[in-house]
Amino acid sequence: MKKYNIENFYIGELFLSHSIDNLQIPESMSDIEKDEMKKIIFFSTNGVIDYQKKFLTSYTDQKSRRHYYGFLTIFYKNSDTSFICLHDRERYNINDKNNLLKNLIPLDNFFPKVSYCSPKSLSFKDSLLLFDSLFKKNSTFLYDRSSYDISRFYIGNLNLCTRKESSHENQYVYQNLPFSFLTYTNNAQFIGGFRLEHDFSKYDYEIFKCLFLKIKNDEIYNINNFQIYNHGLLENRQNNNYSFGENFYDYVVPFTQELDEQKIKYTRNFLSISKALKLQKKLFDYHK
Repeated sequence: MKKYNIENFYIGELFLSHSIDNLQIPESMSDIEKDEMKKIIFFSTNGVIDYQKKFLTSYTDQKSRRHYYGFLTIFYKNSDTSFICLHDRERYNINDKNNLLKNLIPLDNFFPKVSYCSPKSLSFKDSLLLFDSLFKKNSTFLYDRSSYDISRFYIGNLNLCTRKESSHENQYVYQNLPFSFLTYTNNAQFIGGFRLEHDFSKYDYEIFKCLFLKIKNDEIYNINNFQIYNHGLLENRQNNNYSFGENFYDYVVPFTQELDEQKIKYTRNFLSISKALKLQKKLFDYHK
C-alpha cells in the first residue's frame, strides 16, 4: 500500500453548495444541480463530520444564489492550489467558488506533542482511520508509556474561541472547530460557554475542564487535545489579561490537589499520561 509524506495531509473544512433556485421543483433541476445534491447527501452519510450536528455552519449566499454546507474532512495536498478530499477522492481547487476550502491545517498539528512518535508517512486508508480516531473516538490511546512527575500535572479550564462575528463587516467566522471536536472526544469535560464583545466584534468561547502537563515555565500542554498553550494563568483564578479571539487557560490547580479533595487514591509519584487520564476520568465521574 503506497504511503505519502505526512506533510501533505491536511485537516480542513469543505463547504459544498447547491443552487437554491430549483429546490422546490426537482424536475426542473439540471443534471449538475442533481449531482451537487447527491454529493452533499454522500458527505452527510459517509464518515465526514457534519458541522450542523454541533455548529450552525450552513448558510445561504443570496448574491450567488447558493446554499453552503460545512464538513470537516481530511485532504491530501496535490498541488499549491489543488487538494484531494480523501472521503470522496475528488480534487478541489482553492479558487473554486462553489465548493469552498477553509481553515486547512497540517494533519501533524493534531498529533500528541509528548509521549508520541509521529509517523513520517501515511497511506490514504490509514489517514482515514486516523481521522476517525481523532474526531469520532477517543484518541488518547496514541500516547506511549513515558512517565512524568505527578507535580507537573494540572487540572484547569481551556477557553477555546470557536466563532468571531463582526457586525462592522457583517460576517461571522468559525475557528478552532477541529480542536473543539478533538477536545470533546478525548475525556475533557464541557462546562459551558461565554461571549466577549470588542470593537464591533463578538467572540464566542467554549469552556472545557482539561488535564494539562507543564512543559515550560510559560507553556502548558493540553493532554486532551494535544495542543500547547502559552497564554493563561497557572493558578486558581480567572485570567483577564488576554487578546480577544485568543485561546487561553485559567482556574488551573495541581492535579494532586483535586485528587486529594475528592479522596481519589494514587500510589505513584510518576504517572504515564494513560494513567493520568484514568484518574482524570474518575475525577470527572465524581463531579457528575
